[in-house]
Amino acid sequence: MWMAAAAGPVCAQQGYGIAYAGSCEGSQGICVMRAGGSDARLLVRGFGFMGLQASPDGQKIVYLDPASRGVRLANLDGSGTEALPVKLTGMDIQMVWSPDSTRLAFASAFEDPHANDPEVQRGHALYSTAIYVMNVETKKATRRSALGQNRWISWAPEGRRIVFSGTQPGAQKGDIFVVDAEGGNPHSIYSGTTNNVQPAWSPAGDQIAFLAAPMGGGRPEDVGLFVMRPDGTGARLVSANVGPTVGWSPDGRFILTGSKVIEVATGAAVDLGKVVADGTFAPDGRSVIYWAFDQGKSTISAVDVDGTNRRKVADGSFFTVYR
Repeated sequence: MWMAAAAGPVCAQQGYGIAYAGSCEGSQGICVMRAGGSDARLLVRGFGFMGLQASPDGQKIVYLDPASRGVRLANLDGSGTEALPVKLTGMDIQMVWSPDSTRLAFASAFEDPHANDPEVQRGHALYSTAIYVMNVETKKATRRSALGQNRWISWAPEGRRIVFSGTQPGAQKGDIFVVDAEGGNPHSIYSGTTNNVQPAWSPAGDQIAFLAAPMGGGRPEDVGLFVMRPDGTGARLVSANVGPTVGWSPDGRFILTGSKVIEVATGAAVDLGKVVADGTFAPDGRSVIYWAFDQGKSTISAVDVDGTNRRKVADGSFFTVYR
């Protein structure tokens, strides 16, 4: 069994910040603070914010505005906000910054001609989504896939390609697709007998991790957390005991899935406990930040990657971590 490197409390690691939907300065809204919970200040006032994503350069944040159901962009220094022409629906509240902080990738159903069908509105039929890339400066969005069940986006570290989970025309299960962010057609790099979701590009760009979920007629050994090369070759099972999401550690040695930190090379795991779906490694790699309900209250918390030193950071829910 591997043991992760020991780390001090998150308050000792001040090289990054956290933005979250919660309370600070006596008000509710989107708050920003340093890693240990210090210097909390109100960025945007209001309730019900979702989908917070800070840009990699630590300058901006996007979020879903509950009042308009539209997406807004805010400067993290508090100097202003603006609306973005992005329409998100249902579970597709995901906006992913490009590594150079100039573009946003997202899945949306706004071009689905059946999106307003009563059966879809009642949840009796699925709406269809496509993958889009928007230039944040020009606000121009380009569709990068056909309509289908397309979502769970991750950028390659070089910023030229996107990996996502999508469906072939008429298919029910998801394949893993890669597409050039600027042009060309998506191509499937992994299919198999499973429903393949949550792809995530490794920090070095040499691997893609994903979750293979069971489908009718599939084999148990085909289900779990897999890694493969970016061209889809060399797929191998890392762990069969996984959670609902995938996130790489900054050094690419570990993957966080649900409550488990799994070593990619060996499959050895440490169970952190209490980690919900949107846990993420801190930028220093020494701890995991997550939100969960604690005694009836939603809190942002942290735990070291070896499962020790659990601590509350703030009262809040949706969050994003930035340098």
